[in-house]
Amino acid sequence: MGNTALLHKVFFDLAKSYCGGDALAERLWEEIASRYSAAERHYHTLEHLDFMLSELDRLRLLIRDWDVSMFALFYHDAVYEATRNDNEEQSAALAVARMGEIGFPKVDIEKAVRLILATKDHTMAAEGDAAYFLDADLSSGLGRPWAAHRRVIKQLRQEYEMYSDTAFNEGRMKFINHLLETPRIFKTQHFHERFEHQARENMRTELALQKGCPLHVHGRSQ
Repeated sequence: MGNTALLHKVFFDLAKSYCGGDALAERLWEEIASRYSAAERHYHTLEHLDFMLSELDRLRLLIRDWDVSMFALFYHDAVYEATRNDNEEQSAALAVARMGEIGFPKVDIEKAVRLILATKDHTMAAEGDAAYFLDADLSSGLGRPWAAHRRVIKQLRQEYEMYSDTAFNEGRMKFINHLLETPRIFKTQHFHERFEHQARENMRTELALQKGCPLHVHGRSQ
C-alpha cells in the first residue's frame, strides 16, 4: 500500500499551498488515492509513489523545482490501463486540468507535463530534475533487492493478465535485453551508484529463470 498517510500529507500540503483551501486539496487527493488503489492495479499503486517519493526526498536539496517534481510524481501514472498506449498523455492531460484548478503557474504546469511524458519510454536525453525523476521511476521497477523485485514482476504480470504468458514473457525479455545492452541504465550518478548493480543482477536472474521457469499470471510459477 505504501505510506499512504505520508503521501496524503505531502500532496495535501502541496496542493493547499497553491489553492489555499482544504476542501479542494482533499478532493484532489481522494481522486489520486482512488486511481492508484483501483482493483486492476498491482504495481502502479500508491506503493510505487511512496518508493519514488522516498528516493527523491534523498535528493531534495539537488532538485531545483521540487513542487513541479512532486506534482509530476502524483500524476504520472494517474491514468493507467495496460491495453492503452496513451496513458502518459492522458495522465498529463489530467495533471494540466487539476494543477490549473489550484492555480499552479502555467510555466510550471508545462514543466510537470514534460516530466510525465518523459516516463513513456525513458529515452529522452535528460539532466537535472528530469534525470532524477526518470531514474526514481525506473529504480522502483528494477532496483529493489531480488525478493522485492520478484514481487514487482508478479505485480506487473497481474496488470497484464489479459495477455498470454508467451506474449508477456516475450515483451518482458525484449525490454530486459534492451536495458542490459545499454552501457548505463540510470542517467544520474546518484542512482547509478545506488541501483545499477542490483538492477542488472535482477534482470540477469530474470533471464536465467525464463529459460526454464516462465512467470505465469498471478505469480503461480515459483
